[in-house]
Amino acid sequence: MVAHDLRNPIGAVESIAMMMELDEVDEDTQDNINMMKASCVKARSIIDDLLEAAKNENIAVFLTQNTELNQWLNNIVSQWNLQQGNKVNVLFISHTAAVNAHINHEKFHRVIDNLISNAVKFSKDRDRVDIRLAKQTDVVTIEVQDYGMGIPADMLPEIFNRFSKAGRTGLRGEKSTGLGLSIVRQIIEKHNGIITVTSTEGQGSTFRITLPATNPF
Repeated sequence: MVAHDLRNPIGAVESIAMMMELDEVDEDTQDNINMMKASCVKARSIIDDLLEAAKNENIAVFLTQNTELNQWLNNIVSQWNLQQGNKVNVLFISHTAAVNAHINHEKFHRVIDNLISNAVKFSKDRDRVDIRLAKQTDVVTIEVQDYGMGIPADMLPEIFNRFSKAGRTGLRGEKSTGLGLSIVRQIIEKHNGIITVTSTEGQGSTFRITLPATNPF
């Protein structure tokens, strides 16, 4: 695969940059080295996302486990608050008792991580991000809502497309490969689910996942 083949030249450029840093260099040269390293990191992220998207496409059905989602989501939210040091307060809000769905833990963790990451990326310090869980008849809904900068209306129709212009830089300079939300939709559809988004510029965004509910263990 072409994406695999690209890893070798990127590794070579990274090695050259590291070798250059072994010598004393002036400020301009160091700036150029830093740009080389940053470009390699971004390129590697794009390649990793392309490989994951291709792998997902080639899997007809994910291996899933019947999972109680209250504890599972609460654990992810707790991990997020620990790792980002309360920069943005991520809250888990459950509107249901025990509720189950068949999920692939690794893949669905990627979904929730990506949605929280995006919400944090476009929220100011000390803002909050809400993760809500509910059950309606035979479906489970998971919402990730932020109260940040929101998404321009002209970007919404293509937000789940690969390399869409909605892949913007975050408020703290966080970069995007433009592939994350397309992979999120891909994974959710493999779970027989649906993802939608509503947003008002300047007021925030809500991503809503709907999955088939399952009976408890």
